[in-house]
Amino acid sequence: MNQPLVSIIIPAYNAERFIERSLQSAFNQTYSNIEVIVVDDGSTDSTAEKVKSHKDPRLVYVYQQNRGQGPARNTGIKQARGNYVTFLDADDYYLPEKVAKEVEYLQKHPQYGLVYCNALNFYSNKPHRLLKKKRCQYPSGDIFLDLLRGCLINPNTLMLSKDVLRNGLLFPEGAEGRCNEDWEFYLIVSRAGHSFGWLDEDLVVVEIRPDSHTQWNIQWLMKQRTLNVLENLFSEFTEREKTRCQAEKVLKMHRIKLAVAYLVNKQKGDFLRTIKDVWPIPIVYMFAGVTFLIPSTLLRVSLIKLWKLRQRYSFFTVHT
Repeated sequence: MNQPLVSIIIPAYNAERFIERSLQSAFNQTYSNIEVIVVDDGSTDSTAEKVKSHKDPRLVYVYQQNRGQGPARNTGIKQARGNYVTFLDADDYYLPEKVAKEVEYLQKHPQYGLVYCNALNFYSNKPHRLLKKKRCQYPSGDIFLDLLRGCLINPNTLMLSKDVLRNGLLFPEGAEGRCNEDWEFYLIVSRAGHSFGWLDEDLVVVEIRPDSHTQWNIQWLMKQRTLNVLENLFSEFTEREKTRCQAEKVLKMHRIKLAVAYLVNKQKGDFLRTIKDVWPIPIVYMFAGVTFLIPSTLLRVSLIKLWKLRQRYSFFTVHT
């Protein structure tokens, strides 16, 4: 197999606890023609020292003031010399054949500009128990409509041809504390006409930590920004495009998710303001009565338990 250069971009912010693991997984790929670009996003711990201790000539270290993960990935993209670009969060890691198998896939399927694979997961307190999501079939090709319903792709699993980025397609920047920028990026790329291929291989391992960006206290913010992105996107559509994308149905689903996130964060007023745009007034009044009778803390604990139960049944163990 021809071995074009692959750029592995690792955005890192105060990642001293994890960076060694991610770097080793990059350097230990069975595919040797790589460059590993670590973008230090203004770390104040020993991340820089740990990275610079590596003398591998394939390593590129770049420092920038703290701007967030999306801008850090963009800095890496601008530095990248590879024919292919792939991403690795500093607290996650690749399995040894990740790069080789995705390069092979893209070379065998030139109709796709991007490929994504499966990710295994583990909880920080159970590092040896690897979990896989039960969903077994993901879409390939034009996945724009699928992406409107939610983010299908963990950014660690993605590899793309540098040609996809030639028209200035980058991760969204600008909003302070932005989240979900990877999902916005996929929407932008997909709407620009690029096709995604799904590789049914477990090639990435993702750590689930309580202090990650998916923590409960910011779920409402993530859902709110997701809804804002979709509302802005649909405002640019013709009525025919909105009908094809089932825009109203999509917005309704995301408003319900936002409303639940508000409840988890004890924001009952925001819950009611959001849900009134989804359900008829009599149902809204019924929910208002129920939610205001239940203490906020009890409601939060109950919803979190339900979510964890749902999450537990969405995984099955593949390694212990």
